[in-house]
Amino acid sequence: MIAGAGLGGLLSGAYLARAGYRVELFEPLAFVGGKFTSFDRDGFAVPTGAFHTLPGGGHGPIARACARLGVDLQLHLPRPSFVVRRGDERFVVSKNVLRPNTFWQTLPRRGRWRLGAAIGALAAGPVLPDVTFEQWLRRWDVPADTLRIAGRIIEFSIGVPLGETSVRDLGCGMWSQRWHTEGVVRGGVKSITSALADIIRAHGGHIHLRQGVRRVLVSGRSARGVVTESGQIMPADVVVLGTGLGVAADLLGNACPAALRHLLARSVPAWGASISVRSRQPLVPHAGIEVPLDSRHVSGYIQISAGAPELAPPGWHYLLAYQVLRPETFTPARVAAGVDEVRALFPSVAPDDVFHVSVFRGRWPAARLAQGIAHHGRGRCPVVCPGLDGLYLVSHDSAGDGFAAEVVASAAATMARHLGLEA
Repeated sequence: MIAGAGLGGLLSGAYLARAGYRVELFEPLAFVGGKFTSFDRDGFAVPTGAFHTLPGGGHGPIARACARLGVDLQLHLPRPSFVVRRGDERFVVSKNVLRPNTFWQTLPRRGRWRLGAAIGALAAGPVLPDVTFEQWLRRWDVPADTLRIAGRIIEFSIGVPLGETSVRDLGCGMWSQRWHTEGVVRGGVKSITSALADIIRAHGGHIHLRQGVRRVLVSGRSARGVVTESGQIMPADVVVLGTGLGVAADLLGNACPAALRHLLARSVPAWGASISVRSRQPLVPHAGIEVPLDSRHVSGYIQISAGAPELAPPGWHYLLAYQVLRPETFTPARVAAGVDEVRALFPSVAPDDVFHVSVFRGRWPAARLAQGIAHHGRGRCPVVCPGLDGLYLVSHDSAGDGFAAEVVASAAATMARHLGLEA
C-alpha cells in the first residue's frame, strides 16, 4: 500500500510492481505527480514544483532510477549549464578555476583560489564536518565579497541560504550526481511521473485518485496496512508513505515513533515563489541556469523552452524564475518585489507576460523540510521507519543523496534495496 502519488510514491510503486508486488496507490488529488508534474496554461507547462530539470542530469538518482525501471528519459544538457550575471555581463561558471573569461576570473585572485580549494575539498563527501557551507568557507578563509557571491549561487542551486546549507550534504550530493550538472527534461517532469504511473498499471497495480489514506494500521511493531478515506481497510505486508514527514506522523497517530516526532519538531518549512514569464523573443542567450548577482529578490532563472521548446506554444519562449522566501519576513509585497525585479531584469517583457506566480509556504507543493544544517542523515527522516517493520518513508524530507527531487529518487532506491529488489 502506498500513500501519495508524488515522485516518491510513484518510484516506490514502480519498483514494487516490477518485482511482483500487488500495488495499491492512494492519492487525494485528482492527478499524479505531486510537485513533480505540471499543468497546462495556454500551452505552457507550468510546474507544480520542480522546474522541468534534473539537478544531476543524466547521472543523478532520478536518471539512474529511470534507466533501471525502463523509463525513456530524454534530456537536454545545456552548455553552458550555469551562468552568473552582473549588470548586462554574463560569465560561465566553469569547473576549471584556470579557464579564462569565466566567473572565476571575475573574483579577486585570493578569493578565487580560496573558493576553488574549498569546493574541491567537498570530494571528501560523508567525512566532511557537520557544519554549514558558510562556516566551511570561513574555515578556508574565503573573503567576504567572494563568500557573498557564492551564497547567491548556492541559494538558487538548492533553495536555501548559505548559512543553512549543510556542507556534508553538498559533498554527498555532488558525489551522488557524479559531479555532473543540470539537465532539462524533454517533455517536462510530467513525462517521468506519467511513465512511472504507466509502469504501475502495466504490472497490475492500481492508482486511486481523489482518495487518500486516513491512517496506517499498526499491530505491535509492524505496519499491517492502511485505512482509506472512504473507510476501506487495506491489509499489506509493505506500506510506503510518500506524503512527507508531517502527514506521515498524522497517519501513524499514537503509533508514530518518538524519533519521527523529534525530527518533525525540528523541521523547517521551505518557502519560495515560482514566477512564469513568456516572451516572443529569447530572454537569455543560453539554455542553462542563470543567477543575477546584483538582484535583491530573484534567486535565479532558466529559460526552459531553450532546452525543451515543446513546453511552450509555438512562437513563444518560456522562462521560470525562483525567489527564496523567509517565513519570518514574508509579506505579499516581497513576492510583488520579486515580480518587479524580473521585469527590471528583462525590460522587453510586457506586464501581462508575467503570467503565473506560485507561492509555496511550507505546505504542498513545497517541501516540508528545508535543506539545512545536518539534514543529511540524522536531520532527515530515515527511509526505513525506526521501530515499525514494513513501513517506508519515501518523500522530499527522507534521507538521501543529491539535490532537490534527486533526494526522493535516492530514498526510493534505498527502500528497494532494503526489500531486496533491483535498484
